[in-house]
Amino acid sequence: MFITLIIFIFILGLLVFVHEFGHFWVAKRVGVKVHEFAFGFKPRLVSWKRGGTEYAINAIPLGGYVKLEGESEDSGKAGSFLAQSVGKRALILIAGVLMNLVLAWLLLTMSYIIGSYPLSMTYHKHPGVINEGGVIVVDVKPNSPAETAGIQSGDAILEINGEPITETQTVTDRIKELSGQEITVKLLRKDMKFDTKATPRVNPPMGEGALGIGTGVSIHSRALWYKAPYVALLELGSEIQSAFIGFIGFVQQLVVKQEVNKDVSGIVGIGAATGIVRRLGIGPLLAFTALISTNLAVINILPFLPLDGGHLLFVGLEALRRKPVAQMYRQWFSMAGLAAIMLLFVIVTYQDVLNFALVDRIKQLFS
Repeated sequence: MFITLIIFIFILGLLVFVHEFGHFWVAKRVGVKVHEFAFGFKPRLVSWKRGGTEYAINAIPLGGYVKLEGESEDSGKAGSFLAQSVGKRALILIAGVLMNLVLAWLLLTMSYIIGSYPLSMTYHKHPGVINEGGVIVVDVKPNSPAETAGIQSGDAILEINGEPITETQTVTDRIKELSGQEITVKLLRKDMKFDTKATPRVNPPMGEGALGIGTGVSIHSRALWYKAPYVALLELGSEIQSAFIGFIGFVQQLVVKQEVNKDVSGIVGIGAATGIVRRLGIGPLLAFTALISTNLAVINILPFLPLDGGHLLFVGLEALRRKPVAQMYRQWFSMAGLAAIMLLFVIVTYQDVLNFALVDRIKQLFS
């Protein structure tokens, strides 16, 4: 659990830091003064100043933040954010979202090169993807030939005596035919392929089977290194589309039916899923992080203050009206948006608590 927590914190920290770095980098390039760029949240561990910007590393590694000159009110000083043109401000605002998408694309590219079990409905369906059908081991009986051979739950069976395996029935048939004979099983475990030998039992205990395993079908997908960037771009597009459709469906179901889609997860659900995905290997973990980064980008582009999309909306209105929207209306819109975001956060977190039976798990810790 401790390792899962460390990985979870690292993922969140990386995604938020990359997002804030996008704002920082573009702000610097267009001439906006950046007072501070920090990784993590205070208390402060170390800081240094360069080029008029204070850089800091803080103790709580859950992201980062950027402080710009004149963010909320034009200070009249050189390099003020609000003194910039509409176009420059729009670039700064959208840079965080774009950086999350770039990160997702890079992670997906690496995931396809390494190979991963599909974590989305589209991951294995793009042109250029090589799908290796495998049968996953879901259960290993104690003191069975499989346990003796070192077969573990989560392993994928690729071959038996050199014959490719794509269906559970094939595993059952071949093991039955070869009972009493030593067989060679090619396995895939956390992106590593290896062979092991086992001798299926002629008269196994009731309900255990000759080899002593329970199986299910799985797919392992990869792409050649020179095709991976293009395949990753296709998958990124599919994930962006799915994220928007999913959010719209979530809101519709919540408003019309007063129900919460059980497939929706928040911070608690992501933490729980991290513990599951990390055991599948580095490829799935990279794909999982890319999926979160994509969803973070989509959420941030929604037209609600204080999200980036809300600020972009007001920049767009200013471009159309040729004058800024009154501060009073911005404040009203910001309070309403923040209230909506907090409400959705509470609803999704409550759903996570129900889905993962967190109350019962906490009780068990103290029982």
